[in-house]
Amino acid sequence: MGTLAANIFGSVLSTSLVASEYRIGSNYFTSPFGTVGSIRAAKIGFAGSLTTVSTFVAEVSGFMQRKTEHAYPYIITTLSISCALSAVVYGSIVKLT
Repeated sequence: MGTLAANIFGSVLSTSLVASEYRIGSNYFTSPFGTVGSIRAAKIGFAGSLTTVSTFVAEVSGFMQRKTEHAYPYIITTLSISCALSAVVYGSIVKLT
């Protein structure tokens, strides 16, 4: 459950930072360097380290080796919740604000 929560939170955080960077604009020469740099640092550093792909793969591999029924539901749950919440967050930041 901890890895699931970390992956979902990290995905939503990364998506919100991507949307925030998009809102600033694609012309980074006119945007404040500190703002863009801080967004990118948080996106790559914090959200990137928060999403634990290696732990996710190790857990799924462990489920598969033990022949438990948890592997595929865990994969589907993690990916679907992360994608759905990230889409909602991105859409609300980019389109509604």
